[in-house]
Amino acid sequence: MDGVSAYTGNAPELYAKTSKNPEESGWGLELSFRLKRTADEQKAPLRPVPMLQNLARYVFKNHRPFEDGHYIAWGRPITGYESTKLEAMIFRIDPVPNAIETPNGRLTFIEAISITPDEDDLVAKSGADELLPRLLAANPLAVVDVTRSSLLAA
Repeated sequence: MDGVSAYTGNAPELYAKTSKNPEESGWGLELSFRLKRTADEQKAPLRPVPMLQNLARYVFKNHRPFEDGHYIAWGRPITGYESTKLEAMIFRIDPVPNAIETPNGRLTFIEAISITPDEDDLVAKSGADELLPRLLAANPLAVVDVTRSSLLAA
């Protein structure tokens, strides 16, 4: 991982080809994450950067990139900056930036979406398709609100 950037538009320029797979650029993915700003935030919040760095380290260390429908339990709140019930992630192909062909291979944008422990349990038991429609019904871009409660709570 060479760095972290917050983007509001185009994808970054990529470095020279270093991976052996000519079809993909690096791991073949860029993580995306949409976070609801607080009332006093004027720019893209940097609060999710440590979490995204940890996800990137996981991919690098385990040689296992995230794909559509994958999930991972965080084991603690996703941020150390505020109280939240969000302690896991589910991944999907990001619907906004399309996959791109670069001089170094294909690059797909994978969106990390924060979920609660009981939502993670549902995904582990029944798959991402059981939760995603509920999650996206009122929030199609899956903008993460760290103050939200479980969608499964009665």
